[in-house]
Amino acid sequence: MPPRLLSAAIHRDNLAVPFHRHDCHELVLVLAGRLATRIGALEAEGRPGLVHVVPAGTEHDQRSRGAWRTCCVLYEGGEELLAALPGTVSTGAAGAGAVWMEQLVGLHQSGAEAVAADLLAALLRWLAARGERGAERAAEHPGLLAALDWIEANPRAELSVAALAAAAGLRASRLSALFQVRFACGPVAYGHRRRLALARRLLADPYLPVAEVARRCGYADPAYFARRFRAAFGQAPRQARGTTLS
Repeated sequence: MPPRLLSAAIHRDNLAVPFHRHDCHELVLVLAGRLATRIGALEAEGRPGLVHVVPAGTEHDQRSRGAWRTCCVLYEGGEELLAALPGTVSTGAAGAGAVWMEQLVGLHQSGAEAVAADLLAALLRWLAARGERGAERAAEHPGLLAALDWIEANPRAELSVAALAAAAGLRASRLSALFQVRFACGPVAYGHRRRLALARRLLADPYLPVAEVARRCGYADPAYFARRFRAAFGQAPRQARGTTLS
């Protein structure tokens, strides 16, 4: 059954929410504050960026730890996109899922049901994929995960083994060894790989100058960026975007 949005709203308070249940599925995104949440038998620590997945008919609560703000989305259907199981999914540094949930609030308020249904379906697919990646992440070394998150969250910062090792809480030699085993390259080389992949996506926007793409990906020198891009993908940035716009 295709998903159908029933409600989407922003809630804020500093009190606990007692046990309750809905006849429909619910997604609860923590926007600010901290909450201790129980979803059925699952205990979860609610922190900003975490989405709680609450299947229909499942008792759940929120135990406040100060002022909080959440985005709640109620929907029915969509079980083939996101399994109806209690759980949590982190939206991560990029936060695409969080942005989409807040956009659903506006779409619900404006009555744009068709657009809301399409965005809801995309959100459920994204959360399912993010959850699968989360299970894979659980097997990784926590220091490596911290370094990977730093790379994704700081695309414009200077890449250095020292900075990454500090983010990971590891010695530089230990972090380099972890990257070699996992990615067959050092942490800085991996960081450039991720930044160039981001640049390739940004170049799909024909109105974004190549120099601005380079800057957003941490390359102050467009010529240096172009050399690295060609070495990685076998073509110049302008060729990759299929336009002569610079």
